[in-house]
Amino acid sequence: MWCFIMPEIRHMAFYIITSRKGDDMKQGVFWIIDNNLLAIPFDKSKYPDGIAKSGDTYNHEKLWKYVKPQNCNKSYNYYPRGRVVKGTKSKAIIYMNPNISNEFISNIKEMFEINEEPIIKLDYSRHYKCCFGDDEQKYHELDSIISAKGITEDEILSFINSEA
Repeated sequence: MWCFIMPEIRHMAFYIITSRKGDDMKQGVFWIIDNNLLAIPFDKSKYPDGIAKSGDTYNHEKLWKYVKPQNCNKSYNYYPRGRVVKGTKSKAIIYMNPNISNEFISNIKEMFEINEEPIIKLDYSRHYKCCFGDDEQKYHELDSIISAKGITEDEILSFINSEA
């Protein structure tokens, strides 16, 4: 396992903040591709309002065409992915697909310059659903059960986060 920021995105250098002493932790998005971490810290001067699941701030779908591996024909949501945000009191929160192993936490912390233990939130929502392995079928089955019972995604996330 190793970490990298892909050389193919050199033309996007204005989006990436390089490490500088004294900077706070970085926010951004990441993917796990073939057991490797692809981390994309975002430029807080370009997006001072933070990072969002959608909209004009950094998100996986918008970045994918620039950062995906060379000759990759998979969509942005094929691989497990996550994001790093600064929560209250500047505490790092890592939201990630539940398929991502805890072995990647130390690499994520390093790439996003997180010095303290982050809050880890496994995100089972549709937003972080991926097509990795057999999980697509599992998500469809789970989705059917949840829909049949009238349970909302917010209720599921609230339950999951309360158990952590």
